[in-house]
Amino acid sequence: MSNNKTAHQKSSAQDGALAAILAHQEAISDNDAVIANLSALIAARRGEIADAEAAIPSIDHLLRAREDLLASVAIGQAKSSDIKAFDAKSEAERQAHQEASAKAKHTAEEASQAIAGLQRKLSDAEEKRQSLHSKDQGFLRDVLMNRAESTGQAYVQAVLAVKDAYLRLIALDGLLKSKGLRPAGIISACVPIHLPTFPLLACDGHYNPNYPDSLFSDFLAYTSGASDQAAIDLQDQLQALGVTLI
Repeated sequence: MSNNKTAHQKSSAQDGALAAILAHQEAISDNDAVIANLSALIAARRGEIADAEAAIPSIDHLLRAREDLLASVAIGQAKSSDIKAFDAKSEAERQAHQEASAKAKHTAEEASQAIAGLQRKLSDAEEKRQSLHSKDQGFLRDVLMNRAESTGQAYVQAVLAVKDAYLRLIALDGLLKSKGLRPAGIISACVPIHLPTFPLLACDGHYNPNYPDSLFSDFLAYTSGASDQAAIDLQDQLQALGVTLI
């Protein structure tokens, strides 16, 4: 019951960490969309200013023509009435220029104010992005450590299974040799094994405090007396099965 409860707690923690990082990534994505939209709006307002300025008709040619006409009046090649006639004739162009200039000025003022407001919102969104990304490592660490603990739990169970099988094989090897049934035994003179401990909660309580680096090893099998106990257990098991020739 305790193991099931622990497994459920780890599963819940794992699911919680995954849900948290997915929500975090979604928040980043949403904020990035806000930044992209604000940047596009700012670009659009700047485009409005450029379009309005480009729509102002040039009157440079009128200015040059009037300057030339004034020069002609000065040297007696034209009359003052010619200036009045020129002004009357160019009035429509000059009026169109003034109206377009006024419109462009109004557009630029409105767009500039909008850009200022949008820039502040963009700055806020960019600060939020930095704030969100400052939490990336924490969320990722939680997910990876939860995965490590889950894997560590499976590892410990596998080590315990290997330990049990290893000790039983040693016991069988000893019995075969002691009875002369297989002088060479089934295990060579040295069968090194070392299954390390990892700095995980899953490994806590599963290693000898005197040898904290190993969950199990061939050295521990003998020094801890586990191999002797395995030999006793094997004889008990065989006797329980009715084998008395041992």
